[in-house]
Amino acid sequence: MFSSLPKKLPPPKNYWQVVEEIAKSIPDPVRKLKFLKRVTRDRSQLSIAPDNDVDIAKTDSIDTVQVELQGEETGQKENKDEHLEQEIAYRKRTSHTWAYRYRHIIISAILVVTVWSAGMLLMSLIGVINTAIIDTAGSDSDKVRYYSVNKGRLQTYNPVATLKEKRDGKKVGANDKLSAYLNKVIWIVEKTSDIEFYSNRLQIITTYMVDNIPRNYYKFPKNSVQLPAKDLSSKNPASDIAGILYHASESDIFDYKPEMTSSIKRYSKALIKYLCKKKSYHYFIDRFGRVYRLVKDEHAAFHGGNSVWADDESIYLNLNHAFMGICFEGRDFETVDKSAAADDDKKGTPNISMMQTSSINEAQIRSGKELTDLLRVKYNISQHNCVPHSLASVNARSLLIGHHLDLSYGFPFNEYELSNKYNEPLPSITEFGFSYDKYFEKIFGAKKWPGISYSEELLKKQAKKKNLPLPEYRNLLNKKFIRFFEWQKEQMKNTKSVKDDQDNIKTAIEITDYSVV
Repeated sequence: MFSSLPKKLPPPKNYWQVVEEIAKSIPDPVRKLKFLKRVTRDRSQLSIAPDNDVDIAKTDSIDTVQVELQGEETGQKENKDEHLEQEIAYRKRTSHTWAYRYRHIIISAILVVTVWSAGMLLMSLIGVINTAIIDTAGSDSDKVRYYSVNKGRLQTYNPVATLKEKRDGKKVGANDKLSAYLNKVIWIVEKTSDIEFYSNRLQIITTYMVDNIPRNYYKFPKNSVQLPAKDLSSKNPASDIAGILYHASESDIFDYKPEMTSSIKRYSKALIKYLCKKKSYHYFIDRFGRVYRLVKDEHAAFHGGNSVWADDESIYLNLNHAFMGICFEGRDFETVDKSAAADDDKKGTPNISMMQTSSINEAQIRSGKELTDLLRVKYNISQHNCVPHSLASVNARSLLIGHHLDLSYGFPFNEYELSNKYNEPLPSITEFGFSYDKYFEKIFGAKKWPGISYSEELLKKQAKKKNLPLPEYRNLLNKKFIRFFEWQKEQMKNTKSVKDDQDNIKTAIEITDYSVV
């Protein structure tokens, strides 16, 4: 039975109830969040408070909101499908092109070419800057210094011109066939109060460097044996660096083993201090290959003693002043114990003998090569004047060769790109008629320098050319040496250098006497 009374309608739903129902029907939380943000933004634009009851018909009905939501979803889906189809079509189209297929290789090639071009440009700029800053103004510390072998002064380097000279067959450098490496340049990269670092890897420790006396010596021309010494009195003494004399300290050494590191370092330091006090060498290379400058380049050092050497033009009698002294810490000889030998054997046997293996190691040889390169390039030193001390040392009183025997065998001439001086004539023999005694022969035996025999043959030819017997010709050469030697001493007797030389002749730690005890 139907009641005639009107039914009570359910209370109207407000806006947020509708929104809540719709939000619950959306399973995707992202879409649900987007929906809530949108309806909140739209509702905020109305002037009705969010918690007032409103007629849904006046704003949005559930159906209207649902339809809009469905339309939004459909539109999004259609847009996604459309974008996906476009992406697939683009990839199909571009995957067949070579540029797309090899895009990674192309990009890498572009990067390599860019880096290489930048590097070449930077090298060109550095070359321009180096050339521009080389001048004679300012202090040494403010200059980028480098040297080429063709001139013993600061200069620019032109590799194109050098190659052209070689191609045209021209001789590069005076009185010397130069090695290829000397056509390069060596410059100082960094300099501090204690260390100099050069472009060829060389490092020179300058902590112990001391001053000495200025270089002051005479060059004797290679010509007639009858040359009177008085003809030299009109010439001024020289002060340039003419050569390099290599030494071994011939001092006591420890075994070169890791467990002896502290002892080796301690002994080397003590030796360096002693050599600085005596001003014995310009450079010292310790057992680990570290290079120390002891006496500054511009000054003489007491390393050569009485010595003779010659190149194509000049004869040098005072190598303390004319040559640089480089000393390797090590030894090539050992003392012979003759306590158990008979008295006759003691009289006829030298008190030293050659060691089977030199104590100079690879680190020292490498550092010595770097130092040699720098000095030769910097001072334009001929390879003819790079020689071990033993080959130049003489006894000025007895007129004998080999007074000092350090580095008298095994010097690495090939590694230093020098001619083997053991095989070449000795100027002390060919220019002044020096000889050797029985003790020298006993020390070396069959290992005697081949250059000695060569020198004797030249001496015979010279005597024959002069129509003189060999003994008479040798005596004539001996007198020439005495005349030159005494003349030089007389010219320099009033200078401090002669006194200091004489006082320090026996201060070097080297073998100074190989005669019997």
